[in-house]
Amino acid sequence: MYLHDFFANNPVFTFEELQAFLIEHGSQNRRTHHALLNYHIKKGYIARIRRGLYVVLSSRDGGASVIDP
Repeated sequence: MYLHDFFANNPVFTFEELQAFLIEHGSQNRRTHHALLNYHIKKGYIARIRRGLYVVLSSRDGGASVIDP
């Protein structure tokens, strides 16, 4: 899935960056963007650092990111 490529290339990202990526790949619905973000948070793939800023916790190859507060 192309969203995993976004996470691999952007270990720290904003919601706006994710939204721009999804729009570029054909998804115009903002509710879908929030749903995808929430899904990946609930699965533990990404975490919220602060409002609108997120970090990837695990990558496709199984490695984990180290978070430096």
